[in-house]
Amino acid sequence: MSTKWLPSLLIPEIYFPVKDQEGMSSYLIEQHATEGFYKSFEISDIKSEQERKQIGCLVERYNIEVTQWLPSLIKRNKLDLSSLNPQVRGESIRQIKENLYFASECGAGSVALISGGDPGPEQKTTAFASMFDSLSEICEEAAKYPINVLIEPIGYKASLNGLLGPINLVSHMIDRLKENYENIGLVFDTAHIALNEEDIFNALQLTKSHITGIHLSNAVLDKDSLIYGDNHIPVGEPGFLTMDLMNQFLRKAGRILNREVKVAIEVRNGNFDECRTMENKIRKIQKSLLSNL
Repeated sequence: MSTKWLPSLLIPEIYFPVKDQEGMSSYLIEQHATEGFYKSFEISDIKSEQERKQIGCLVERYNIEVTQWLPSLIKRNKLDLSSLNPQVRGESIRQIKENLYFASECGAGSVALISGGDPGPEQKTTAFASMFDSLSEICEEAAKYPINVLIEPIGYKASLNGLLGPINLVSHMIDRLKENYENIGLVFDTAHIALNEEDIFNALQLTKSHITGIHLSNAVLDKDSLIYGDNHIPVGEPGFLTMDLMNQFLRKAGRILNREVKVAIEVRNGNFDECRTMENKIRKIQKSLLSNL
């Protein structure tokens, strides 16, 4: 099959100032689903049972897909799936499993996770084993719903010092997990890859069999810049992610992925009054990009 692109709205970034406001995610999904452009919506963990069920109804009504991102939960509750501390890792697994049920109430087809930090060369192998075991348990539990488990490689050079940062290590982890679980995949974030000083086209080729989602995320790569790092800036200069580069990247992805892939533009908006304006801008960019594929 050819690659089928699903335009996706990354609500926790585009609507960052109100992402944790009760009822806002369901309101925004309904508003944008009615407009008909977005076929996929990406949300944070939803605390309200009523709102989770509302989102689940919207999934059925509008035939849309939902991915639930759990990094906010992970950071807020100090969870670490790759922790060397058995108690911390056990509690992290427990809370993620609990949130699989909550994600299913939202009608989510996927949940997305990140690893903990890199503990250093002497303990890195043990941390990888911990992460593998954690993901194995989570994949097994997620298959009951059924829900796909997605890993996002995170920065390990610019700021976050993530264990699952280098793209070859992430790909190797998923390869191993796929020996036992079909419901494991990858979200490709262009900013994280570039900030890890890796080529996004080479990384695309390496992970082509794992990608189910793409975040077109911009970053300033000049280490002397005051805004160097993963700051979720708009597309274009002074960042590396230009319209031309996105066009090249998606054309190559379209030739080699050959599956359904969600694609979102990741820009963090800090001003609520400008959220809708920002969404209009990124929607126009997405429409332009997808019309050229």
